[in-house]
Amino acid sequence: MWAAWDAGDRKAAVAAVPDEAVDAVCVHGSPEECRERLAGYLRAGVTTPVWAVLPIGLDLREAVGALAPSS
Repeated sequence: MWAAWDAGDRKAAVAAVPDEAVDAVCVHGSPEECRERLAGYLRAGVTTPVWAVLPIGLDLREAVGALAPSS
């Protein structure tokens, strides 16, 4: 990944990003999976989460509503 990036081959660099790297820096999945992952950050002590919602298949309002904590 890094060698391809350094060589200027952006397509190869993106293709070489391991799933584990994406999982380490991105919260993704179903709304339920995302809520649980975000709750894990809160349990770990994060007090001011900052996130960008990039919905696929939902409009932004639906996605934000789907991420609201369930009671």
